This record gives sequence, C-alpha cells and structure tokens, in this order.
Amino acid sequence: MNPVTATLTCAVAIGAVLMIAPKAATINGKKYSDAAIVQAGKTYVSVESLKAAGAQVSNSSAGLQINFAPLGGRDQVDAVEGRIGEWIQNDLWRIRVESISETVNPFGRGPGLMAKIELRNLSAKPIAPYNSGMDKLQIIDKNQAVLNFSQGTFKSFFKDIAPGGAVMEEIKFGDQGNKLAAIADPEKLMIFFRATGGKKSKDFRVFLK
Repeated sequence: MNPVTATLTCAVAIGAVLMIAPKAATINGKKYSDAAIVQAGKTYVSVESLKAAGAQVSNSSAGLQINFAPLGGRDQVDAVEGRIGEWIQNDLWRIRVESISETVNPFGRGPGLMAKIELRNLSAKPIAPYNSGMDKLQIIDKNQAVLNFSQGTFKSFFKDIAPGGAVMEEIKFGDQGNKLAAIADPEKLMIFFRATGGKKSKDFRVFLK
C-alpha cells in the first residue's frame, strides 16, 4: 500500500467513526445511554438495548426476530402519557405527579409509596374526581408488582373541585394483601377512568423514571 492509499484509508476510517457516534435512546419508557448510532442519515438501535428494554430477540438462519412483550396493561389501555414532573391532561383533568416517596403500607404491614399529585378541573362545572369517572389509581414497580391507592388518603376524591380549581394531594399506595416485603423501583403510575354519563375519559399513564 502506497502512502497516498494509506492516508485515504485512514481518513475514511476516521470519518466512519465520526459518523457513528452513539446516542441515548428511550425505549418503552426507559432511557439507555449509547443505545443508538446514526450512520448515513439512518438511526440504528443496538440489540443489547432492545433486550434490556424487554424485547425477545432471537437470531437464526431465517434472520433476526424481535418481539416486544407489552408493558403491563399497556396494550389494553388507551392512555394519555407523560413523565413525572410533567403536566398532562384529558378532557376533564390536568394532572402532574410531582414526586414519589417511600412510606408505610396504608393497608397494613410492609412498605408503601406516597405520590404527590396536583389535579386541576378543566370542566365548566364543579366536579369530584370520583364523579368524573376516576376509578382507581395504581403504581407498578419494575417487577410488575401493583400497589393500589388508599381512598382515605385521597382527600378530595369525593369532593367537588371548582372549575379551574386545583388541589394538591398526597396519596398513599400499598399492597392490599400485605404480602409485599419490599418494593422495587416504581416505574409508572396509572389513573383509570370508568364510563360515566355514557362517556369515558382517557386514562393517565405517568412514567416515574
């Protein structure tokens, strides 16, 4: 190889390295550093990152097969999504999950969680969360354990909130069966609505990471 060819080869190699600098990617609500690369205007996500996000990956003579197992309930719930600290809204409520902290299980033994949530009434009349169809709240941890809310700690659940009015609630969650000895990292908070007056508002899904 002559010096000119060697120089050109080296330059191409350096250019290729610069073109495929790794980027962070968020997959199924989780953020992974160095999960993607951009090359020639196209973005590629690593198989390792997909596996870490819960994808089932197999490689055979027929090619690469990737299947995503849905997040718990995600394929069944048409929900408005957001992240902790963000405002999200449906047709009746604007909400923001401000923080999640550890507490005792409001239903008895074991650990629990407390969610600080701000709710604002977007409708034109006074309405209580329960009367608007708000049915239940749950926190799901990374092991898919479900913690249910304690109605007694949701002080305005049955109380009317004025149009445009807002409340800040500190709602406790726990295992109603008193079987959980520990809680893994909380992943998402779900707020479910039932149909009322022939209409159902969209549920809320808030990612906590």
